[in-house]
Amino acid sequence: MSENRPWVEKYRPRRLDDVVNQKGIIKRLKQFIKDESMPHLIFAGPAGTGKTTSALAMVRELYGRKMAVNTTYLELNASDARGIGVVRTYIKDFAKAKPPTDISFKILIFSGSVLYSISNILSSDRNSAYLLRTSNSF
Repeated sequence: MSENRPWVEKYRPRRLDDVVNQKGIIKRLKQFIKDESMPHLIFAGPAGTGKTTSALAMVRELYGRKMAVNTTYLELNASDARGIGVVRTYIKDFAKAKPPTDISFKILIFSGSVLYSISNILSSDRNSAYLLRTSNSF
């Protein structure tokens, strides 16, 4: 079974209603789910405040049983962001695939310091243009 999971994963809230101390944010996320309209979001705050947990719970409630990593959502953390190859493989492949549900978008979650890592990678104009082309093409 799933008993071999780390404690933090085993007891991570699975639904938005289970996330504590974020009432206003959770209310807004639920509205996005209800409307099936997802703007670009940045969750910022100290470690342990529920940013990734809220994002994953939102994905779970949005896609339900059809939730599937690399299909409906992709989560990248700092250990994944090792070079521009991440942009060219993970993100591009994810962007190219059509969502397998009636919801017309997919969700990309950058956790930890991955945004800092990617911003360092994309510091050249060429790499920034590549990411922009990728995101606009698919």
